[in-house]
Amino acid sequence: MNADDEAGRALLCQCLVSISMADGELDGREIATIVTIVEQATGNGISADDVVVASIELGDWEDFRNSLSVLAKPLEKAFRLQILKACILVGRADSMMIDAEIERIYGVAEALSFNRMETDEQFKVIK
Repeated sequence: MNADDEAGRALLCQCLVSISMADGELDGREIATIVTIVEQATGNGISADDVVVASIELGDWEDFRNSLSVLAKPLEKAFRLQILKACILVGRADSMMIDAEIERIYGVAEALSFNRMETDEQFKVIK
């Protein structure tokens, strides 16, 4: 699974949706940002409808984070890092990142096997 295949695109989209849903809703700016990020990261577009479907199918945050930990084990570090960076970008889609989004990003990062220091470094790079 990587950014070039359908399963990788779906996983990236789910991670981004999980960050965007931290405040309990998925707004138009977040959907547009997710569509753009997935297209830039994978070279393949997704629709706004795909993002909405991913939000419906996401389910419980803790269940998703636990399944992400399992799915992430065989992923190349470059793809895991790409997912983390994309999560930070989508978190910054609004003018201010809320605490719930920050904590979700740290949760995704942990599931992707990044420690807090590595995640903090990405926060510094992506402003």
